Amino acid sequence: DRIFITVDDPNRNASPLAFDFVNATLLDSQTGDSETLQLRETGENSGQFRNVLGFPSVVGLAVTDNKLQSAGGATVTANYTDPSDRNDFSFDLASMFVSPGTTPPQLLITDGAGTELTDVPFTKDPLVPTLFITVLALEENTNASVQESITVTVSSPRDVVTFSLQETSTNTGTFRNPTGVQLLLGNGNSNNRALEAFDGDPLTVRFFSRRRNQVFSSTAGRYVARITPGNATVSFTAIDGTAMTTYTIGDRVYVTVSDPDQNANPNIAEPLDVTVTSDVTGDTERVTLIETNCNSGIFRNNPTQCGSSLGTTAELTSTVSVPIANDGFLETADRAIVRVTYVDPNDAADTQRGAATMLIPEVPSRISFIRGPRAVGTVSSYYIGSGSGQRLFVRVTDPDANTSPISTQVVNVTIRDPNTRDVESVSLAEVSSSSPIFENPVGMATRVTTAASNDGVLGTQDGSSVVATYQDSTFPT
Repeated sequence: DRIFITVDDPNRNASPLAFDFVNATLLDSQTGDSETLQLRETGENSGQFRNVLGFPSVVGLAVTDNKLQSAGGATVTANYTDPSDRNDFSFDLASMFVSPGTTPPQLLITDGAGTELTDVPFTKDPLVPTLFITVLALEENTNASVQESITVTVSSPRDVVTFSLQETSTNTGTFRNPTGVQLLLGNGNSNNRALEAFDGDPLTVRFFSRRRNQVFSSTAGRYVARITPGNATVSFTAIDGTAMTTYTIGDRVYVTVSDPDQNANPNIAEPLDVTVTSDVTGDTERVTLIETNCNSGIFRNNPTQCGSSLGTTAELTSTVSVPIANDGFLETADRAIVRVTYVDPNDAADTQRGAATMLIPEVPSRISFIRGPRAVGTVSSYYIGSGSGQRLFVRVTDPDANTSPISTQVVNVTIRDPNTRDVESVSLAEVSSSSPIFENPVGMATRVTTAASNDGVLGTQDGSSVVATYQDSTFPT
């Protein structure tokens, strides 16, 4: 408002035919601002003096600028002293109040810098809360030398939270919470000092203006809680989520994805899919993961702890066998690299990958002489010669030598006669590409002769005990 001062001093009516002038001062009790203003005689011979236009007042810090810098609740003193008689003085007091003005407060949901956000992102990192409120309310700036504060309430259909906003600087009339508030996916929790909502829930800001004695609200439906895409993570893990870089073939293979933006409903465990491949066999398995708990945002192919879910999952067992796509088994090979790929269904740019190495487990091997290829049982004696029933056949059973289900592996054995000292090396082939059994398809002939090692015929003699030896090349020890 403009301030008017009236002084009655007849002896300052120096000329009955002209308007005379006197000076008065204004002093603000809170800011200390002091301003001098000139008063004009109201009539040519009235002896009464007043400022014609009124003296402006604003909320501000003391500065001599022909405006009274004041504050809400301040007391302003008007002083007048007769310039010809210092003992002739008078004063008057008035209280200052901040006027509500004509512009109502503006309530916004913003980021920390004050930029408005109509789609309000959920908080992913507790250290980086996402909910900031900015209120523009000039009438709440009652003191230019103090950063003042106001209180607001923010609500979703499921929760409500109340907190303080601080003036961004002294004398701005703009208020914001300097520390963000977390916006979490949930049903509402009065103990966590965060606002909980579902994806798509409307958010409303309310503020009670002390100056207007009125509640103001943000525009209905303008602000909405939104799950925003972000960088997910995917990795091969153990059942408890511990990262794994190698597996033993035969183990169950687990995949863990962390992707909070796929946690759309805090009351239900939700599913998502990944693709697992083996580079050696080319096997491809599409695996459905389920959220580990109702509101975790972490997904794994392991039963959920949530009481309600939108899907099911199954463990993925690794094996050395011929690949069959999407059969629930990861057909792989020794030292194969298996890879997992996850593509966020809402953001194809958020594609994540992981890898692990498959190793075949050590299994004790067995070796025996047999009558012929794929013969049943073992034999303990042969007739010397090269005819039918006289040739030597050897069988090795060694699952860890079956390192690939798509190619035929070969192992080597030695046959030695301790009497003649003849030593022959024999190659045994897998009976099928995914079999742990190895045999020589063509038997080794024997004859009574002196030693001639590795000539393809075992030199032996009647009654000799020949020895077949196999050393596992995968696990030599």
